Amino acid sequence: MRLAVQGTLVKWSTRNGRSRAFSCTAVNGGGDANSVGDFSTVFFDKFLMNSLLEEEQPLSLRKQKYARILETKAREKAEDAAQPRNSPPTAERKSAGPALALGTWIPENANENRILEPLALPEDFLSSISKNYPKYLADAPSLMLRQTTLELIEAIKKQGDKKVSDSTLVLDGVRGTGKSATLMQVASHFRSSGWLVIYIPRLLEWVLGIEPYEKAQGELFNQPYLSAKVLESILKINGRALSKIKTKRGDSTLEELIKRGMTRPELAQPAVEELFIELSTEDESRPPLLIAIDQINGFYTKTEYRNVDSSVLTADRFTLVRSFLRFLTQEHQVKGAVVGALDFSTPQISSRFLEHVVSQSPSYPTSRQSAPRPLARKYQDLSVVDKYGVLQPKDVTPGSYDSVADKKDIYPKGIIRFEVPTFDRWETASILNFYKEAGLLFARDINRNYVDAQLLFTGGNGWRLFRATHGL
Repeated sequence: MRLAVQGTLVKWSTRNGRSRAFSCTAVNGGGDANSVGDFSTVFFDKFLMNSLLEEEQPLSLRKQKYARILETKAREKAEDAAQPRNSPPTAERKSAGPALALGTWIPENANENRILEPLALPEDFLSSISKNYPKYLADAPSLMLRQTTLELIEAIKKQGDKKVSDSTLVLDGVRGTGKSATLMQVASHFRSSGWLVIYIPRLLEWVLGIEPYEKAQGELFNQPYLSAKVLESILKINGRALSKIKTKRGDSTLEELIKRGMTRPELAQPAVEELFIELSTEDESRPPLLIAIDQINGFYTKTEYRNVDSSVLTADRFTLVRSFLRFLTQEHQVKGAVVGALDFSTPQISSRFLEHVVSQSPSYPTSRQSAPRPLARKYQDLSVVDKYGVLQPKDVTPGSYDSVADKKDIYPKGIIRFEVPTFDRWETASILNFYKEAGLLFARDINRNYVDAQLLFTGGNGWRLFRATHGL
């Protein structure tokens, strides 16, 4: 093969008489590369050059070289797969579980002496909930114990001490402050404390239009397979505790009632309604009940389901949602507590009117609140600006454009707003130190300057903090 260089143009000819050319860039920036001897001053793709040289090789040799390349790439791919994720190639990563020696989230550990400490959630609780909890922090999923969590536990206990619960605690706060994490913590806490727990971690799936539905009585609709899934989750979380509780008739246990609905979807919704009636029965011999609902906005929004006339169905048109709403409206009163968490990250379940109602409700006194509070400004604007940004008279309420706002009978009664604040400096430092010990934060000294910088950049928002420190 004969090579010749003319400026930035490389020309070559092979023994069979074919000739080709390609452009390249001179490394020395302006040198006269017009001879074969000056070819080293030209920068070009080495893989392209290899392809030129291979034209002079016999076919058998080229096949052997290609096979070796494939073998090398396969070996490199296997080595990359074995390398821990987010680790530099030369990093020696140890197992996070033994190195961290995390404590377990049990009621005895939920005290002020363990504040700021990451505690691993019990594995039996995680396996019982239908939520894909990310296991990126350690060998066992863990969440930091915050003062906010202890105060919420205390608020729930106060409700449980009453004859029947007379309020609905609603977790509020900007996106990423840890409302869902806090709700998961208290669900695990009271399950370990002997309470019965109904935990719904993701309401979005109820309104996305992915579950089969059928016409029920009047204007309502059933979701038989979703009702069966809810029954199954209740049975998983509470385990054998339901096998010890007899129904009012005394002919079966609550566990047997749930299993009948699980195995026959056409009986699932009637089983849900009967179970909820049983759980709302005043009986001092039964353990208290905690109903924890994440994304509570989903009860008060439009869904992806359609009526027979193709009109959009709102969530309250489904019998399963109605069954839960009876607890929020106190039609079903329980010995225990009802807790919900607002969601601001999912547009499909946005309920501006519910957000406004919660913002105007009395707040539970906590040790610290986020400052400044952008939520207050947003809610204040709702009364004078509609969703299109058009100024409205001050007497126009946020419900003027909310399709569910006029249904006053389905909104929670006795709302107590519980704010989940952003991280302070100590919480930010604790989380960053945990990331470093878990092998998720490399080449960083967790000092005062670094903590203050991350606190400034993220505003103490846990979701933003994770993304900022992991390059997401």
